[in-house]
Amino acid sequence: MPATLLAIDDTCWSCRAPVRAIVGVLVDRSLTEDRSGFLALADVDRILMAVVDLDDLAERGIGALRHRSSPGVQGGYVSNGCPQCDALIGRFHVDDLLSEHRMAGGTLADLAVDITVDLLGDRVWRGAVRMR
Repeated sequence: MPATLLAIDDTCWSCRAPVRAIVGVLVDRSLTEDRSGFLALADVDRILMAVVDLDDLAERGIGALRHRSSPGVQGGYVSNGCPQCDALIGRFHVDDLLSEHRMAGGTLADLAVDITVDLLGDRVWRGAVRMR
C-alpha cells in the first residue's frame, strides 16, 4: 500500500533551527473511512519507523522518528526530533500546525514530501522510482 509522507514546517522550540515534522501519510482515498486518504502519524508511526530511511528524512530537514519521552503523555510516543538538537517535536503542537494549515486553506497534498513508502512491505520510492 503506497503512502506519501506529509510534513509540516516549523522552528525548533529548543535551538530555533528550521524543522519539518511528519504529520502522517496520504494513501488511496478509498482506503480511509472518511475518504480523505489521510492517516495520522499516530496511526502509522511504528510502520514508518521500520521502513523510512533516516538519511532520506535528514536530506529533507526531518528529524529521526523514534519513541520519545514526553511530560504531557505518560509513556511517551513516537515523534520526530529536531535534526539539529534532537529535541522532541511535540504531537499536540504538530496537530495544531496541521489544523492551522488546513483552516488557512492549505491542503494535505501541499505537505507531500517526495518519499513514498509501502505500508505493507519494505519498499521505498522517490518519485516514481523504486529504491528498495
